[in-house]
Amino acid sequence: MSMPSSAYPVNNAGVVAKPGTPQDTEENLDFIFNINLKSVIRLNKLAIPHLEKTRGNIVNVSSIAAIKPLAGVTAYSMSKISLDHYMKIEAPALAKKGIRMNNLNPGYVSTNIVSRIGGPQDFFEKRAQALVTHQIPLGRVGTCLDMAKAVSYLASDDASYVMGTTLVVDGGFVLGGPEIPGLENENEEKL
Repeated sequence: MSMPSSAYPVNNAGVVAKPGTPQDTEENLDFIFNINLKSVIRLNKLAIPHLEKTRGNIVNVSSIAAIKPLAGVTAYSMSKISLDHYMKIEAPALAKKGIRMNNLNPGYVSTNIVSRIGGPQDFFEKRAQALVTHQIPLGRVGTCLDMAKAVSYLASDDASYVMGTTLVVDGGFVLGGPEIPGLENENEEKL
């Protein structure tokens, strides 16, 4: 893979909820949208003048939650749907300036984001195992390295004709699968 000839922004900020705030509050909605969407737009506006000179590219990290409805994370999903549409609207105009913009939509990845929202670790481990067993055709949860390689591809010269796309890297999760037995509503209040 050939690496890009210039630096490029990777907008990888994301929160699922404001700690201690109910999901259905305006405070939670504002918190999530400020980080997951507005910060990306602001950072891109700062980067675009430089990228016009270098003919660079932008990679925004979205989520499979923008593609497949996930119960219990409505505001998060809405923010990532908005991020995908922001990219689709902005990418053609940026292409005229020599800038490529794409989104990476990761699936379940082994990170500490779920532990930061306050749930018990055994619940998340049980959910991850159920996902692997029942809903991820490749049979494993993604790794940070999987996502880094996808970002590197999108930013590389090998992807010079890839523009305005959402690259789903999820082990096949969005293709569907059976419900996770015993986890449909279990411990939902812990999320």
